[in-house]
Amino acid sequence: MARFYLYFRFLGIFLSTNGIWAHVYTMSFIFIAFYLILNQANSFLIGVFLGLAQFVDYIAIVPISLLIGFWIYLKIKDKQKKKLLTDIPLLFLGYSIFIAIIMYYHQSITGSVFKTPNSLFLLQLNQERIDTENYVFFAFFRKNMGFDI
Repeated sequence: MARFYLYFRFLGIFLSTNGIWAHVYTMSFIFIAFYLILNQANSFLIGVFLGLAQFVDYIAIVPISLLIGFWIYLKIKDKQKKKLLTDIPLLFLGYSIFIAIIMYYHQSITGSVFKTPNSLFLLQLNQERIDTENYVFFAFFRKNMGFDI
């Protein structure tokens, strides 16, 4: 049990970088999925909770991938290799429901499945910075050098 504490202590530290309440929902869904994994619940339901964690917070891919690895480790340790082959598609089916929603959202907002709205904002911010720098550069030449570029 101490190993599980150390495992989730790492995840808690990983997701607590933006304040105490920033990732509460994500960690709640991850802990629910962890509880379901320990109780050997339905793999589809585990995938749904992992998908919800991903849906709430994009950077949750790190603890989600660690949790999926832990789930696979437990299946192999319990000698359920044949059941693992039927459970993996169920897990990813539950997970893919929310990934499909995220992908549709990105497609409708940005025009690309892999481009986030945040990346468009950063691109726009960078473009405004370049425009401001160009304006200052050209104003310097007009004023000091007598050039009209």
